[in-house]
Amino acid sequence: MQKQVAIVTGASSGIGKGVAKKLVQEGIAVVLVNRDSEKARLVQEELKTLNPEVSVELISTDLSSMQSVRNFVDSFQKKHSKLDFLFACAGVLTTQRQVTVDGLEQMFATNYLGHFLLINLLLEQLKKAKSPTVLIVSGRGHKPTWLEGRKAASIDFEDLQGKKKFSFVKAAKQAVLARVLLTYGLAQRWKKENISVATVCPGLVKTALTRHFSFPLNQLAKLNFWLRGAHGIEQAGENLYQLASSYNIHGKYFEVSNKTKQVEVAHSSALSYDEAVADQLWTVSEELLGQEFRY
Repeated sequence: MQKQVAIVTGASSGIGKGVAKKLVQEGIAVVLVNRDSEKARLVQEELKTLNPEVSVELISTDLSSMQSVRNFVDSFQKKHSKLDFLFACAGVLTTQRQVTVDGLEQMFATNYLGHFLLINLLLEQLKKAKSPTVLIVSGRGHKPTWLEGRKAASIDFEDLQGKKKFSFVKAAKQAVLARVLLTYGLAQRWKKENISVATVCPGLVKTALTRHFSFPLNQLAKLNFWLRGAHGIEQAGENLYQLASSYNIHGKYFEVSNKTKQVEVAHSSALSYDEAVADQLWTVSEELLGQEFRY
């Protein structure tokens, strides 16, 4: 029986690292999707010590570069015929507008479009697994929240890349909503496939996601972790693994309760269920990539 194989994006830190640790402990071969860095290589070596019999592979990838994503898929397909799990954990927050090598806004490209391309290109490998699962980390931030903006997220098709007017809050929330819409879009298109796809808000987790913030904002984030009892990356990894291993999760949105730390099925924002918006975002994404994905 072939060993199970999992891809984890953003595995050099935070939730991605927590998931990767859990997978290795469970005897599942892991492919880390990360920029090539000393930190990523150290994490790879750390994971290898947890279970020396399990393969831990690092393929240097920049999710904000669509060519880099395509290169990753080519490398993966040469070594692996199937894919059992795909955990889309990578994300970035930037308070100032930054542009990628493809001329896209950084958060839109990294948090959403790179994952859109990655998942769609790996369909054939997913289909060859016994019970494949794609789990996309999103968040409550696409809904009105006290800390992340009192207005629900929307997709600004007139200024998708924030060229006319950039707002950090708006762009960050838009990227989260896009990941939820991607989940629902895949669920609709994969009705005839034996693939489960779901999205989850992991709750408040102690990560370095605010590392690009100013010092005062970073300190405020740490205070928020302490006041609200944020859980560690190991707990987050356990939650996501258990969810991905569950039945009947296809096409659903989940949230991890900050109080109980348990995973619960939940409702995403009203706009996230708008199929017209989801279809328009899918079409725009294909146009940006110059490639169609029809099912």
